[in-house]
Amino acid sequence: MWDATTQVVAHLYANYALRILETLKDTNTWKTDGYVIGTPAYRMSISDTTDESLENKGYEKDGWVLTNKILLSPKQAMELFEFLTAEEDLLILIASDEDRDVREAYVMVVDILLERRRKKREPQNFETREDSPRKKIIPISIPKGEYLTISQITELCNVSEKQVEGWIRSRKFEAIDLSGIGKIVEMGKFTQFLNQHKPSDSNHTGIK
Repeated sequence: MWDATTQVVAHLYANYALRILETLKDTNTWKTDGYVIGTPAYRMSISDTTDESLENKGYEKDGWVLTNKILLSPKQAMELFEFLTAEEDLLILIASDEDRDVREAYVMVVDILLERRRKKREPQNFETREDSPRKKIIPISIPKGEYLTISQITELCNVSEKQVEGWIRSRKFEAIDLSGIGKIVEMGKFTQFLNQHKPSDSNHTGIK
């Protein structure tokens, strides 16, 4: 869902949409107060810092959070309720596919964490290893969604990787740099960038 006023996009994935529908069916306050939707994300610290020390520095604890919040008016909430009710059977089918993807992603994350732990336990050669200051790592939230790699963007836009890196440096759109994977760009933000930079010449395939 897109809020043109606040320029915020909230992704209503099938499982989340079904939970919203269940809440709307069980309560009535939204009919007068409206309803808040957003993008569910899990905030996780990837450092060895404790939750208590993070709180002292102004960070919130690890856990599920709602990002990209949009406040729907009662009328908008009713339109959402009617839409979700009409599409409930389809949402159930899509949610089943989402559950499968989540299980596959979970297995991949566990493998990465186990590999990281194994490397930390391996004996290190302190004669050749230079001591360096411990890097300060800030916890980040990566919303569940669809992402594009730099290589995929170069193919879509018919440009070089250098051009895409230039867009990122000039903040045309944000990118997340994942160790071992590279930079990824959220599909919704990239689509918004494309809509704002449509070439005027229909025979021209590249984007400046």
